[in-house]
Amino acid sequence: MAQANAVIVEADAGRRWNLILEAGQCWRSAKDDGKPVTPCLYAVLSPYRCGMLAPVFDSLMVFYECALERPYIVGRGRSPSADECLLLDMLKDSDLVLDRFTCASEIVLLLQYALRSTRIMMYLSLTEMCTDYEAAPTMTQRVPLKPSSGKARKTQRRIVYTHHRSSATKC
Repeated sequence: MAQANAVIVEADAGRRWNLILEAGQCWRSAKDDGKPVTPCLYAVLSPYRCGMLAPVFDSLMVFYECALERPYIVGRGRSPSADECLLLDMLKDSDLVLDRFTCASEIVLLLQYALRSTRIMMYLSLTEMCTDYEAAPTMTQRVPLKPSSGKARKTQRRIVYTHHRSSATKC
């Protein structure tokens, strides 16, 4: 299950983790300075070609800080803090949230959703940098909205994400 949860492909994982750490540090700095968070995050994420993830990371960090019930602590230099390490671990497996936090169940649930959304959005925006093309979204299916009645069938597009060594999952 942990492998199925780990949407972020291991290829270029170091670069992805740096992106997450930089986004967290930028978020904390902007919050502390009373600056708008989204433009700061956009500036940090743009070199990775994923500036559109700024609101995704903002939401994730807000819910993470709520679950921590204290300010998010960033590391110094190349040494990540315990909060940063936990964030990286939870992005690999969002079920860790259940074991780590004693806050209200609603906050835990919101944090899990934010983690899953962040993983999906990172995956979609960083797919072009991915070297493991088997893990990339590869096929589009057309599925009927109604049973065929001889008339023109209405269809919708559904992207099916195929995972390396796992079954297809529908989004």
